[in-house]
Amino acid sequence: MDFELGEEHRMLKDLVARFVRDELMPLERVVLEREARGEESRLTDEQWGAVRGAFAARISVLTGGPGVGKTACTRTIVAEAERAGVSVALCAPTGRAARRLEEATGHEAQTIHRMLEWMPGREPGFKPGRPLPTDLAIVDEASMLNLRLIEVLLGGLQLHAQPLGLGVIADVRGLRIGRFVRIRGGRLEVES
Repeated sequence: MDFELGEEHRMLKDLVARFVRDELMPLERVVLEREARGEESRLTDEQWGAVRGAFAARISVLTGGPGVGKTACTRTIVAEAERAGVSVALCAPTGRAARRLEEATGHEAQTIHRMLEWMPGREPGFKPGRPLPTDLAIVDEASMLNLRLIEVLLGGLQLHAQPLGLGVIADVRGLRIGRFVRIRGGRLEVES
């Protein structure tokens, strides 16, 4: 499936706008406060590092193969965000994936279309100028999103909202959709 370069540019422009913002949400303080309280964690050091990264980054992708702890990390991210009073929205491209995410976290999850109030043949209810009131948006099966869905999803979020994509990175390469955007060393890179 071919996409016009304009879609990639619009998505990249939105990613850059989110990436260069100076202030972070209170999410970055969540992990530090937990550590200051000296609370024990059931996560490994590597998993805890992934949780910290999700709270410290403007845009995050939590990825890994089966059994590495993506579910445990996601559950911890949701619990810590709620504890800090941060609004969280969970979604996935399909109803089945949304149900699995809800079961895994104990937090309501919806399809992306339902979350954005996007009915077939209409504009999304949440869009630029009328964003979804959430601080953290966790998107399961992120590797299955096409550029148009990513563009609409990001457009439906507040600029300060921190998107977190979940998925298996190997799945993304098999789809051959557009280009892959990476954040490396504080710079956005686009791989063709």
